[in-house]
Amino acid sequence: MTSMLSKASRARRLRGAGKPVSDDTAVRERIVAALNNPRFRMRTLQGIAQEARLSTSTIVQAMHTDTALANTIKLVPIRTQDGRLLITTKDRFANESTWTERFVDFFATRRPQLPDVA
Repeated sequence: MTSMLSKASRARRLRGAGKPVSDDTAVRERIVAALNNPRFRMRTLQGIAQEARLSTSTIVQAMHTDTALANTIKLVPIRTQDGRLLITTKDRFANESTWTERFVDFFATRRPQLPDVA
């Protein structure tokens, strides 16, 4: 019985050891965690950067290059009062957005774009 447990635990360790954790994955997880913070429905780049402890250029670069992250996020066509871009996840937008936000999103002709990476 003991040998079976040790073989199983060794197999799990070997399977886990073969998976390198990339920086892209860590950055993606930190961005998604900031976007899923229940205190905020939508976030600005600066808010995500502050919570994830990343620079805004790192976040924009990840959103441009990481296809999994790009498929997760939604750029909201509504801006803050001072004109900053709002970002959320597609799931949160579908589940938590107001009727007005959905209406504006549906009829938006000018879709928001991520700024270029400096």
